[in-house]
Amino acid sequence: MDSCINRRHTDTSETDLFYYEPVEILGVFNMGIFNGPPGYGENPEIDTHIRYSFLVLSTPVNILSGDSPIIEEGLRKSSHFGIDKIHLVFQDHKPYSSLKLFCGKKVVVRGEVFEGKRGWHQTKVLIKATSMEIA
Repeated sequence: MDSCINRRHTDTSETDLFYYEPVEILGVFNMGIFNGPPGYGENPEIDTHIRYSFLVLSTPVNILSGDSPIIEEGLRKSSHFGIDKIHLVFQDHKPYSSLKLFCGKKVVVRGEVFEGKRGWHQTKVLIKATSMEIA
């Protein structure tokens, strides 16, 4: 199966990616705010507001768990199809002020995808980004 890293900047059809394998994804970078603890949206007037960054993909991707099930924290990873938005987590914890330069621009992000399981994960799939550059 092709992976996104082998099909550079594909814009024509869905691509299959696998958890914890190196990927390269093209999309438009954006930043948003979501309701955090204590209620994660259940009590917006008292919830903290947390900034996050995300990528709106040029072409949806499928995230596959592969032939052997991946168990993490006692939970089996699920495959997800037609993913068009991915929450970005930067390995080097980039300050949001430095990320504003990328807002609304088409970028290439490299890293590894993982499944969202926590209240602060804003999409079903996230990417632990090792690099990002304007496409």
